[in-house]
Amino acid sequence: MKKQFTNSAFFLFLLPVFFVFHGLTENYEFVSLKDAAWLTLFYIGSTFIIFLLCWIIYRNSRKASLLAFVLMVIFFFFGSFHDALKSIFPSSFITKYTFILPLLFILALLIFFLIKKSKSNFKPPFLYLNMVFLVLLVVESFAISKKIADIKTTVVSLNKEFIECINCPTPDIYLIVADGYTSNTALKEVFSYDNIDFETELKKRNFHVINNSFSNYNSTAHSMTSMLNLRHLNDLSSLIYNKENLAICYDLIKQNQTLLFFKSIGYQFYNYSDFYFTDHPAATSPTFLFAKTRVISSQTLWGRISRDLWYHLVTDLKLNFVINKSVYGQLRNNNKVLKLTEDIVETESPLPKFVYSHLVMPHHPYYFDRNGNPTSIDKLKEFSGANKKDYVEYLQYANNKLLKLVDHIKKKSVQPPIIILMGDHGFRQFNDSVNKKYYFMNLSSFSIPNGDYTRFYDSSSSVNQIRTFLNIQFNQTLSLLADSTVFIQQ
Repeated sequence: MKKQFTNSAFFLFLLPVFFVFHGLTENYEFVSLKDAAWLTLFYIGSTFIIFLLCWIIYRNSRKASLLAFVLMVIFFFFGSFHDALKSIFPSSFITKYTFILPLLFILALLIFFLIKKSKSNFKPPFLYLNMVFLVLLVVESFAISKKIADIKTTVVSLNKEFIECINCPTPDIYLIVADGYTSNTALKEVFSYDNIDFETELKKRNFHVINNSFSNYNSTAHSMTSMLNLRHLNDLSSLIYNKENLAICYDLIKQNQTLLFFKSIGYQFYNYSDFYFTDHPAATSPTFLFAKTRVISSQTLWGRISRDLWYHLVTDLKLNFVINKSVYGQLRNNNKVLKLTEDIVETESPLPKFVYSHLVMPHHPYYFDRNGNPTSIDKLKEFSGANKKDYVEYLQYANNKLLKLVDHIKKKSVQPPIIILMGDHGFRQFNDSVNKKYYFMNLSSFSIPNGDYTRFYDSSSSVNQIRTFLNIQFNQTLSLLADSTVFIQQ
């Protein structure tokens, strides 16, 4: 065994395995085992290619292994190293890419020549590195196993607040969330625009529009988690938009109370959002291979360059095909969600449907004006989220899309459906100082076949609107909570 450990560079390929395992341990709520496995294979293959290139230079496998190891250590742990520098030397020149990248290049070049000139057989470092990475992998394996065991033993059950609904009608339900769609009150007071024509069209289609509606949170993840779980989020470690709180939200939303209730009365769920629900993966995740593992890969040298420098590079070099892929990503997702929603309406099913469609509009980027004329790519490349005029233009475009979708659902449904059309929060990209209430004010409207809207009330929050809806449609007796707001600092 010792001979193998002194002669073989196991450590070179244990390095990428350890990197992914460690990232998976820290981000298990965000990354699936399948995606982590693919990322591991990709990094092992990349490491092997680097090894081959080093072997071509040295014509010595031991030296090639060591140089490849050094290069991959720089690659994998650049993010952690850079973060440590920024923590110790905030705002210092040594944290700038213009300093740190040349420094790493010189360091790698120095190590290259040291290895090349060395007459050593490198047995001691081979033994040491093999042993270290073997121990590290064992530790990470135990940590991941514990995470898996903890999650598997967590069984979420339906809240005892719910009561059995015997012989309740179960029409198809469409929850359509228009991301960042603010209320008409906010539009009039802040944007000098009256959205009454759109609300009138909704009312013609048997919608009840809740006046002065507001979300409980100003973040999509927090707002949707709260609404679908029918409660306030008292589990948060802080009121900051960070990885720890997002993990709490994503864990709660996977098996939320609304979905559990609908499943308990026979509904089939269709997820056309970017959230992951148990047994129902996200529909709008990017299609390239490792998008779901970005939380791990973003710590690498390439991940940081992509995050911090890539956009400047591609714009300066005018790489339009790369820019287009980035700028129009949300538009492709929106078109996909619209198509999936339209198609499922016409798909026959023996079970009633609960369809959750999340459209990132009128949230920026503002792709079109009110008449459907596309915004120039030069303007889209600039962050124009705070442009109120463009927001109102895109909102009117979204109005037309939403009305067409509503008409399609109503026309093609075999039985009159329930449609909930709402914003997850209000407009948030203010340049000027405004009352924080506007961050929460959202569109909220319900179309229920029986037309019973008597228990809905104005100035209500999202969590109580869903509770009220369940009380009306499914004879529940859910008590109402405080109509409160919590500002998440982003």
